[in-house]
Amino acid sequence: METPALPHDLGINAAQAHQLIHQALTDGVTQLDTHEVQPILNAYGLHTLPTWIASDSAEAVHIAEQIGYPVAIKLRSPDIPHKSEVQGVMLYLRTAHEVQQAADAIIDRVKRAYPQARIHGLLVQGMANLAGAQELRIAVEQDPIFGPLILLGDGSVEWNKDSQAAVALPALNMTLARYLIMQALKSGKIRGRSALHPLDIAGLSRLLVQVFNLILDCPEVHRLDIHPLLASGSEFTLLDVTLHLTPFSGDPQELEEQVQLNNQEY
Repeated sequence: METPALPHDLGINAAQAHQLIHQALTDGVTQLDTHEVQPILNAYGLHTLPTWIASDSAEAVHIAEQIGYPVAIKLRSPDIPHKSEVQGVMLYLRTAHEVQQAADAIIDRVKRAYPQARIHGLLVQGMANLAGAQELRIAVEQDPIFGPLILLGDGSVEWNKDSQAAVALPALNMTLARYLIMQALKSGKIRGRSALHPLDIAGLSRLLVQVFNLILDCPEVHRLDIHPLLASGSEFTLLDVTLHLTPFSGDPQELEEQVQLNNQEY
């Protein structure tokens, strides 16, 4: 019988995650973007690409000058979940002029296409090294019958979750996470290697277990989308993350029960 378990060398800080989630809900925030969710993910050993927030194009230029080129600029708006609708992501910006033009253009497109949409500034990131890397996608969604589902698929395409993602039910340990990955590979939903590196199945299994434990410990997490997850050899970097929260009443431990087996173990 398989039971969920963390790898022995993986530490978590559930108290930190609970505090951050509680504060967000207290403030009336139910959707967190990459910058906001960063400390919650860090509490479970999950690391995003360092991200800064700019209020306008001038501040975006200032940040880019500090972190170095090239950079990526991304729209922050809770009313536009799919940034591609307004070309809300601009990559490989190499000069201050390019950053200013791209930032102003994103904001202008939003104002014209969605005049009522709230704009919470722009995310500024250093460009990740995409050479030879594989883009994956991990999502957690709620099923009305089974509860949270973990989905794994290719991050380089807009997927149909019913046909392009492998699905698993929590709980995941390293063995079950590896089984999910193998199912995704065999069904062609992800590739076994990028142009330069084979997929690190053990490393991806570990990451899936980390995601599972976040969901298990924090029932307020209603939906999680890691898109894309950049896999390059043994390195995994979360480039864009969106986390949706809903208030949770009750103690998840109340749903736990002990079962005595034939060998008297519990």
